[in-house]
Amino acid sequence: MLVDKESLQTPLWASVGAIENSHLSDLLSLASTNYGRHMEWFLRHHDTGIKNLAAILAAESAVVGLAVTHKGIPAVFIVVLLAILACAAAVLAWLAVRSCRRSYTAATENVFMMTKVAWAMGVISKVAVGENVVSDDECPGRGDNTLYAPRWVKDSLQHATSAEFVAYNLGNRRNTLFLTTLTTIVFGTSACALGLLGACLVLLHRP
Repeated sequence: MLVDKESLQTPLWASVGAIENSHLSDLLSLASTNYGRHMEWFLRHHDTGIKNLAAILAAESAVVGLAVTHKGIPAVFIVVLLAILACAAAVLAWLAVRSCRRSYTAATENVFMMTKVAWAMGVISKVAVGENVVSDDECPGRGDNTLYAPRWVKDSLQHATSAEFVAYNLGNRRNTLFLTTLTTIVFGTSACALGLLGACLVLLHRP
């Protein structure tokens, strides 16, 4: 039975041919490797940001402690130093959030690419397996509809473009990006508040 290639509903990035592209497995490996690399950078940016903000919190606590125990230190010097630390905390928090977002965006793009390649290889739908394998009673994921991760398939199929998929994940409040962003903002806000509060206390209680 001949298939009318013009009637097939194919995506813009694919063309119907007698055989699949021989580089699909290489593309899948490339996307998988890039995903791991960008997620590593994502975690590194987050860890670095938190460490920097924790260091600022420690420095502000030390400065406030010096202001309390050493009355000879000029109040202006303490206030200026705390203000600088508070501003640095805000900038570092913003940089950490932005860097994490960029890395997560790149990782998400590679996830979508992996799903597209998997679709092109025919492993999103049912896959052909040997009779000796099917006859085995033990089978992991017997109730799943696809070999590929069902959640990945569901998340990917509801978006027509990579940009839509990325935008959806960036705005999802249940993923890792939202939690890391929230953590960074909490640390940054705490560092800013401590610096400004310490400066106000020094102005109020020091001549």
